Amino acid sequence: MGGIGRSEFGIVGRGAAQRRRRGRSLVAASAAVGVMLAGASVAANGTTVAGGNGSGSGPDQLSGPAGVAVDGAGNLYVADTSNERVQRWAPGASSGTTVASGIFRPWNVTFDATGNLYVLRCCSNPAVLRYAPGSTTGVVVAGGNGFGPAANQLWAPFGGLHVDAAGNVYVADAANHRVQKWAPGATSGVTVAGGNGPGSAADQLNRPEGVVLDGAGNIYVADNNNFRVQKWSPGATSGVTVAGGNGDGTAANQVGRSVGIAIDAAGNIYVSEWFNHRVTKWAPGATSGITVAGGNGAGSGANQLSVPWGIAVDSAGNLYVAERGNNRVSKWPPGTPPTILGAADISAAADPGVCVAAIANPVSATGVPTPVVTYNGGAWPTTFPVGTTTVDVVADNGIGSPAVASFDVTVNDTQAPIAIAPPDPDVNATGPAGATVDFTVAASDNCPGVSVASVPASGSTFPIGDTTVTVTATDASGNFSGTSFVVHVAGADEQLADLQQAVVGVGPGQSLVKKVEAISQAFAAGDIAAACDRLQAFGNEVAAHSGKKIDESTAAALLADADRIADVLGCSA
Repeated sequence: MGGIGRSEFGIVGRGAAQRRRRGRSLVAASAAVGVMLAGASVAANGTTVAGGNGSGSGPDQLSGPAGVAVDGAGNLYVADTSNERVQRWAPGASSGTTVASGIFRPWNVTFDATGNLYVLRCCSNPAVLRYAPGSTTGVVVAGGNGFGPAANQLWAPFGGLHVDAAGNVYVADAANHRVQKWAPGATSGVTVAGGNGPGSAADQLNRPEGVVLDGAGNIYVADNNNFRVQKWSPGATSGVTVAGGNGDGTAANQVGRSVGIAIDAAGNIYVSEWFNHRVTKWAPGATSGITVAGGNGAGSGANQLSVPWGIAVDSAGNLYVAERGNNRVSKWPPGTPPTILGAADISAAADPGVCVAAIANPVSATGVPTPVVTYNGGAWPTTFPVGTTTVDVVADNGIGSPAVASFDVTVNDTQAPIAIAPPDPDVNATGPAGATVDFTVAASDNCPGVSVASVPASGSTFPIGDTTVTVTATDASGNFSGTSFVVHVAGADEQLADLQQAVVGVGPGQSLVKKVEAISQAFAAGDIAAACDRLQAFGNEVAAHSGKKIDESTAAALLADADRIADVLGCSA
């Protein structure tokens, strides 16, 4: 793995032996982190488009590649750091062609609008070299005055290089904790971000390693030791955090140690986290990122990265990653928005004896990365109750807008409820129309939501005689059962017969018995007026003997019966 160690990370000039030791420690540490991250990625697989044939200097090999750029024709330009050259790989090529060589530690490459190639050189005399199309000789356009903090110097730039449409060169000047802008033809740079010493304040950077600009001139900086990406508006004296800023780690809202940074036409920010072996994508305004490459620990598998460094995004959204640990450049296709499948209405029978149904989840979602799917804001329910439940589905993978769908799950109760009737009511009429009768009907079922009704309803006026009442119980699924009972309303004839029984042995002799017989005879003859007169005589006699020959409670009961019969006969009218 020649060249993988970040031998130049410390102060330049400490000796080859120390650099080699630091290189080994970097590989070991990053591999250990890879174990912790295994299985964390939701990205698709990548394919090798340059190198991948072991560390070496052959045309089909790379050694510790640190930077990558892609032109409009799809040609890849790779900063082949440990081989001190820049290689061009045509689309689909199995080997590369050297377009620049003899460059001490080239850490990144990029282009300007006219096709000039720019190479970031490190480290004893850091500089940016510009190569005209077809030229193998570069000219210094930034730095080249030894390493140091002066305006005409750079110090340990390990990958941050960008050229804007006007030809201004931007360099993440790591050891000076600043970003320098070099205008065309300038002999020194001006600080456009940081430059206030190492720190985490809004106007500070701490070993910035990557830089890129958007079309509006905003500067985005991979602020390595602050585990964040800072955005500096044109002319700003401080930046704002647009990714990470939550300490070192692998959570979705964190940015680990990072170098490569890119931005696409939609404003999405891509960050190469070399210590986390992943590339994360942050949508504009997002508070967390999604893994779009790697994230499955350090390794050479199709779903893995090893020490990802420089990155580039082409116009089709393909991501290219220079992997120092795998001596290759891998290409990762753009994500695809989520699509929800199988969200159709469901009808099922409740499980026997219970009021729920266990229903398997019919929904799936496609997309890259794999979408996260929620149902009414949570997981798919294990059971659904009797009735209709609307399920709102959301599938989100951070690519475009979340996909949404809605469908109904209807669970039917297959068991009919049981209608329950009261005992047959037997009441006395209270008037010519009959009597108002109250009763209670009910139903039993193993599921809630049962309604019960009767015809006629409780509280209705029932006519004299027998009336059949039907009772119907209906559940939420439309199952029903019925039963019936009879309401009997006794008329004047039945009440007079009861009165005659009540007066036997009551009062003086058989006088009351004879009076009730006389009332019954008049009623039977249809002579209601006579019946009413005789009822009045009966009442007068009962009242006269109340408390004497008839005890008061018996008298009160007999008078109440007489009054009710009079109402039924319509005597008061």
